[in-house]
Amino acid sequence: MLDEDARARFRASVVGPLGLGLVAALALFALLVPWFAPDPSADFRSALVDSLGVPRPPLAVAGHLLGGDTIGRDVLARLAHGGRVSLTVALLAAGLSTLLGVGVGVTAGYVGGRLDAAALFVCDVLLSMPFLLVVMCARKVLPPDVGVFGLVLLLGALSWPSLARIVRARTLVLRELEYVTAARAMGAGAPSILVRHVVPNLTNTVVVYAAALVASMMLAESSLSFLGLGVPTGTPSWGSMLEESRERLFDVPRLFAFPALPLVAGVLGFHLLGQGLRDALDVEA
Repeated sequence: MLDEDARARFRASVVGPLGLGLVAALALFALLVPWFAPDPSADFRSALVDSLGVPRPPLAVAGHLLGGDTIGRDVLARLAHGGRVSLTVALLAAGLSTLLGVGVGVTAGYVGGRLDAAALFVCDVLLSMPFLLVVMCARKVLPPDVGVFGLVLLLGALSWPSLARIVRARTLVLRELEYVTAARAMGAGAPSILVRHVVPNLTNTVVVYAAALVASMMLAESSLSFLGLGVPTGTPSWGSMLEESRERLFDVPRLFAFPALPLVAGVLGFHLLGQGLRDALDVEA
């Protein structure tokens, strides 16, 4: 995807490598730590919670690096497994949203006419409503046991309009270029032109905005889980860990800080990565 010049521009930037480093560190943490950490749902109450019901601090108990939560579960294990859930939801939801946005945007921009007007109308309607509020309302009417992949489908199905409008605008430009006109004059059909000439020239734009979309999906999943509308009860995620720590925020603030820090790092990392890719690929903001 990146040629030599683009890779050089990416390495020369400050934000791109920093964002890539943050994302890679969180991904390795979520992939590797669960192999060594205890079961995230195991009860270590007798070791990790004192007689007053206060979780013991980090490093106080051998084998539990970050201590435990209020009901005796290992915090490090829940952070790592929660990272897997949060990153999986964000990446899959962003992937689905990207597919929908590219599909709608390319089709509307290339075909035009009533189809374009209808697609723009749907985008405008969805963009006129607060995204998180719409997701919350949709989540409330769905069965409570939709699971993680149900959440992925919900987030992906409602987050594509912004990218669709960006892709549509770019497609309107691409369809008038000389090589596209020449291909059309030589009898190439619309599917062939889109696959061979239009979509490949959208890749840079899509990749840059998809990185920012992952960050948005991380925030959306965490917000929903914090409100009890996200991952199923008992499933660790950074958002659900924030919700679980809410009642002990002032007397045991580390229980809130531990999931908040990787969440902030993840959102920041994907935003910085997207900015670095934008500069490297020379994509307009």
